[in-house]
Parts: sequence; C-alpha cells; structure tokens
Amino acid sequence: MNFTSKTIFKLIIMGDANVGKSSIRRRYLGQNFDKEYLVTLGADFAVKAIEVDNKNVVLQIWDLAGQERFSIVRDKYYMNSSGLILVYDLTSKSSFENIPNWIEEYMKNTDNFMVPLLIVGNKIDLCENNGSREILQEEIENYINVLREWGKNFPHFDIEYVETSAKTCSNIESAFKSITEMMLNNML
Repeated sequence: MNFTSKTIFKLIIMGDANVGKSSIRRRYLGQNFDKEYLVTLGADFAVKAIEVDNKNVVLQIWDLAGQERFSIVRDKYYMNSSGLILVYDLTSKSSFENIPNWIEEYMKNTDNFMVPLLIVGNKIDLCENNGSREILQEEIENYINVLREWGKNFPHFDIEYVETSAKTCSNIESAFKSITEMMLNNML
C-alpha cells in the first residue's frame, strides 16, 4: 500500500466494563484472545493502517475504560473523534440498557456533535454455546430504528449494528471495515 495520501480517523471504542472492548481491539490488531479480564486504565491507544474502498486509511483507535470511576478522564478523549464503536455484552442486559448513557456522555462532551456509530453486540460465542443471550434480536433492531430516527437531526450521523465474538474473532474485521466505510462516507 502507498500511504503518501491517507485519511486519518480517530475512532473511539466505548461501553461498559467487561463487555470485550479491549479484546475486540486486540483481535483486530492480530493479537491473541486473553481469557483473563484486564482492566483498561483510562484509555488504551493503537494505530492501524488499512486500505478500504481503494483509500488509504490510518485508524487511531482509542479504547476507553468502561468503569464509572474513569468517566472524569474519558471526556477528554471524545473531542475530534471521527467515529464510535459502542460495545455491549449480549449476555448482559445492563450493558445493553446503558447504551443511551454512553451516547449521552459522548454528546455532552462534544457539544452535541454526532459522528458515525457502530453498535457491537459482543460475545456471540457465549450465546451459541449455552443460550445465555439476554437481548433479543427484536429489541436491538427496535432500538437501532429509534436511534436512526433520532439521528436524522445530525448531518454526520450514520448507524450500523453487528454481533461479534472477540474470542473466536467472528465479525471483528467486518466491524472495523463497516465503521471505516461509514467514516469515509461521512467525508463526502
């Protein structure tokens, strides 16, 4: 790839603690899945150069800590973001119910400016193996439709949904490709 002409995007990964944000980021970067839960302290940062739709893109990936005690630090990272990946755990109803809180926190810290949003339901491997899914497909589809309607008020807003497994690496690559395409379309 020739990266003399490239687009740089600041991509934020956010969501409750223990939903798999860091595991998703690590898997996307080609790293192994770690079974141990590792707390992100404040934020973690990575860069990946890719090509999407014949365009050279550099993703600056900011993985934000999900614990409430880090909320005072998170607000600094939202500014100048190009896109959001909001992760929830398919086996945790509360992580799904907190999605509006994450969107509200983002909006509050960006003067009500909205960017493309990819909502990720993570841990499909657990749902397939033991049927522990707590959020029905109909619930998420209804919520995505509500967000699409709400998003009509924002010129840079687009939303997609995908279900992933950081453990099996299922849909990780396509999730990042999807948000990158959304951010590229936002530039037009």
